[in-house]
Amino acid sequence: MPRILIVDDESGMRNTLCKFLEKDSNYYVVTSDTAEDAIHKINEDTFDVVVSDIIMPKATGVNLLQIIKDGFPNIKVILITGSPTVDTAKAAVRFNAFDYLSKPVSRDEFCRVVNAAIRLKILEDENREYKELLEDLVNKRTRQIRQYSNRLHSIAEKTKDFPVSKSIEELASKILFALADDNNATGGSFYMRKADELHLIFSIDPGHQALVIKIPPPEKTVISKLYNQKKAFILEDINSNPDFKTSNWPGYTNGSIMAFPFFISDGKFNGAVVMHNKKRPPFDSQDIEMGNILVGHSFEAMKNMLLTLENLDTQKEVIVTLGEVLESRSKETANHVKRVSEYSRILAIKHGLNPEESNLLRMASPMHDIGKIGIPDAILNKPGKLNVAEFELIKTHTTIGYDILKFSKRKIFQTAAIIALEHHERWDGNGYPKGLYKNKISLAGRITAMADVFDALTHKRVYKEAWSIENTLEYFRTERGKHFDPELIDIFFNSINLFLEIIEEFPETGN
Repeated sequence: MPRILIVDDESGMRNTLCKFLEKDSNYYVVTSDTAEDAIHKINEDTFDVVVSDIIMPKATGVNLLQIIKDGFPNIKVILITGSPTVDTAKAAVRFNAFDYLSKPVSRDEFCRVVNAAIRLKILEDENREYKELLEDLVNKRTRQIRQYSNRLHSIAEKTKDFPVSKSIEELASKILFALADDNNATGGSFYMRKADELHLIFSIDPGHQALVIKIPPPEKTVISKLYNQKKAFILEDINSNPDFKTSNWPGYTNGSIMAFPFFISDGKFNGAVVMHNKKRPPFDSQDIEMGNILVGHSFEAMKNMLLTLENLDTQKEVIVTLGEVLESRSKETANHVKRVSEYSRILAIKHGLNPEESNLLRMASPMHDIGKIGIPDAILNKPGKLNVAEFELIKTHTTIGYDILKFSKRKIFQTAAIIALEHHERWDGNGYPKGLYKNKISLAGRITAMADVFDALTHKRVYKEAWSIENTLEYFRTERGKHFDPELIDIFFNSINLFLEIIEEFPETGN
């Protein structure tokens, strides 16, 4: 129920204004005869609207307005006076009064102004609550993605020496200990196929695993489930799962199981990694996702243990994995990031970067929008135009993306972090989030900005139809030296055929 405080030193005026509002039983009305009493009531209670006379003993209505706006800015204040002056009108404007009425005031006019103030107060309260809700959601999503990112970075560190392992046994031990450290497993085993048998290569939970398992494996075992479905899985509670027979594997009688198959060549079942957790809570979906990434890193090491520590392909796998997290929420297709990647490579080469630098930009640019993982789905995929609050929120994807990637010491992530932060900056300084201009924007940021805008304009999105090539090119001409680096624009127009070939090579599916 809206709460209204009427302040006037004349009891007759207070009674009249109260009677004006009597027909609307939805109002809770309180009165005061002085500004001092009104301030006391405001401190003790909650009000939506204050209606105050201006000329009163001691503190005036303007004094009251100023105090309210300093301490209670959300309250709407309506001033009424029998002696309107230019000075009081200016004061009302200066201190942001909702309205300024002259006595005598009619019931219709008074109720109209009060109702308008109430409506605005309700809308502002709802908007503030919605903004706080969105901020809480963004903070929650940001914490989740940072936690996810931290695990990915940790996995990258754990797997970096996989390629320099000197034996399968050494690699198996590294994989098991890395998995156990990531998901707090109490034990684990690594099996490798030899002919028609799986042999236990290494275990961190010794004493009960089978040393050799025939292929095909016995029914109702972890290995048989892996062998048949050919993908990783979790058994949350061994004892309550009818598809698992504990007697076939002594020792695994309680807790949860997480298992991963691996296929080194020709799609052949080459082995298994089985992790055991006797603790609570059991393994969860993120554990298995991280495990898939970690075990996936071991495949190349199995095939070639001479890979170097700084293998860029391994780093790229981590970036692609992060990109897939975003694709799971965004309605943009995977080909969007592929096209942006190739456009960026062309611009980099034509600008004079060497092959290594151009390839680095090609691999890092797909991460330009990773920060959108922290944007609510309702805003990210809204088909219509964003309002001001929504646009301000979506702009934060640049800083969210930078915060996700900035901690890595790897060159790809460092480059991707800069791109995520700067790909919405403009050559003329009117971009965001920092308003950088000209060469203050990194070359990687300027290149990815052009690549992203070109692809966004030429393909359909939830909020717009695709532009024609002619309209897109005209837009780029007009934005030379405004949105985009003039030198890059010249390179773009001299290379437009290459851009069109990329569109044909990676078409938009479903449009």
